Amino acid sequence: MSLIWQIFKIILTEKINLKECPHLIRLKKEKETLEDLLKLSPEELLLRWLNFHLANAGSKRIATNFTKDLSDGEIYILVLN
Repeated sequence: MSLIWQIFKIILTEKINLKECPHLIRLKKEKETLEDLLKLSPEELLLRWLNFHLANAGSKRIATNFTKDLSDGEIYILVLN
């Protein structure tokens, strides 16, 4: 099961990069260079995207991982709204 999940994760995240999704440039922080942003893994970019939308929704919550932080569903509801 673990191997299947790893393959699934690779397939899902392979296109999360600035080349495939140039609008992710909006996630660059103020004192960060473009090179710094390019060094982020797909998971880090996805977490940053999630936190970007949480902040825009007015939430004070911050997701640091995709397990415990998302388990109560509140973050999903905030981002979907």
